[in-house]
Order: sequence, then structure tokens, then C-alpha cells
Amino acid sequence: LKGPSHASRLPGTASMAAESPPSAGVLPELSCPLCLDLIHDPVCTPCRHLFCRTCVARVLGAGHASCPICRRDIRGFDAQAAPADQTTVELVAASVPGEVIAARAREAASRLEIVVGNLYEEVAARGRNSNKWTMYVTLRGAAGHRPAALIERVVYNLHPTFKPQMVSAFPPTFGICRFGWGTFTVNCEIHWSSRLRMPPTQVDHELVFHGDGGRTPAVVDIDPGLLEGALRAGAVGGAPAMVPASPPPALALDNLDIV
Repeated sequence: LKGPSHASRLPGTASMAAESPPSAGVLPELSCPLCLDLIHDPVCTPCRHLFCRTCVARVLGAGHASCPICRRDIRGFDAQAAPADQTTVELVAASVPGEVIAARAREAASRLEIVVGNLYEEVAARGRNSNKWTMYVTLRGAAGHRPAALIERVVYNLHPTFKPQMVSAFPPTFGICRFGWGTFTVNCEIHWSSRLRMPPTQVDHELVFHGDGGRTPAVVDIDPGLLEGALRAGAVGGAPAMVPASPPPALALDNLDIV
């Protein structure tokens, strides 16, 4: 394994790491340099550095294009699609007690990553408005979730120049589409299914008006038993469908609130 350096981190990633040392009994070389816990579902970057899949995906999803260790440009690296590093998986299995691995897997299974983002398209000017943007919410996690099984609604708090300023979005897309001329921060309130017994989660997303838009990741911990119950209750026609790691190229217009 290439030894990860815990001293080198991108600005803004410190909150991902625990203040305490890696889990007791875990070799430092088997800990993720971002979360400092036992590496789980390890993936290897093109520059040969290892991270938990969700940890490095969160860094890249927040707009960073360089490796958190060596700063090499890895903007083309898809952490969600990358295969697990089998050498590391086997080394963890041979070096770490089974109960520690099982506990880490249970922890990862109860952790959901929210991705709030916007798609962007430049359109023919409507007055001053030449930017068309579409907000959306997706979920990433260990189980491939249907957002509608876990989220009741999403409330978007827009700039005061938009009327109405507060807009609620519902399944299946939880999306809204607007036209505007400038960027601003959208406050998103994610209201969970009552089965999860959780207060709303707040995520602030800064609109991005270039490329394919922008994404803001956030992580929530959910009681595993309540999560399983909500997924069972929300499943339709068998196992939940996989949620894409990145936004779909287009969202169905008949499911969007468009102004």
C-alpha cells in the first residue's frame, strides 16, 4: 500500500476527519486519511492513493479537482464507478478483527450522502434572465435508495427576488426549474419520512452557472433499523432502484416546478 499522509488535506475537508486517532487496533496504513477510520469500500485514485469511496467522492463532489494527499489533478476520476481495491480489501480482512470490520460496515450502511445540486443551461434572454437552472436532490449510500422512500419533500428557500421565495418540491424528482441572471445560495430543507424520526436537514447550495452545474454533498447518520423499515415500506416492485451517483442528463419537465 502507498502510505497515506494525514498531514496533507484540502482546505475545507477537516470537518470530515475525526479529532481522535484511528480506531483502536487499526493499523495507520489501513485508515482512510480523510475520515481517519478503518478504510471501508476502498478505492484507489490514479495517483495511487487510497480512500473510503464515500470520503473521496464527497471531496470531489464539493468541487475539488485534486487528490487530497498529493494535489495531483484527478478531476476525471469517478469514485462512485471505480472498482474496490481488492488488495486493500484482502489486507483489511487479514489484519483487522472480524467484529471491527462488521461494526465499520454497519456504520457505513447507516450513513447516507445527500447531494444537492443544480443543472445549468444558457438560454435565449428573457429580459435580463439568460440562465436556466434546475435544482435537484439525490441520495448516495450503501444500499441504492429510492429518495421517495426516505424523503417526504424538499423546501427550497430562494433569493427574495423570486416569487414565491419558498418552494416545496415533491417526489419523484424533488426538483424545481427557474430562470435568472445571477448566482446565489439556495437553502434547502430536506424533510425526511416520518418513519425515520429525524428533523429536517439543512443544506446550502451555491448555484453554479457553468459546465454541467454544481453539486454540494452532505452526510447524515440514520438509525439502521429505522432506515431498513422505511426502505421496506417505500419499496415498490422489489428491491429499491439504484440512484445515480451523478445527476441525470435531464429531469422530466412534468415533474418540475418551472417558473
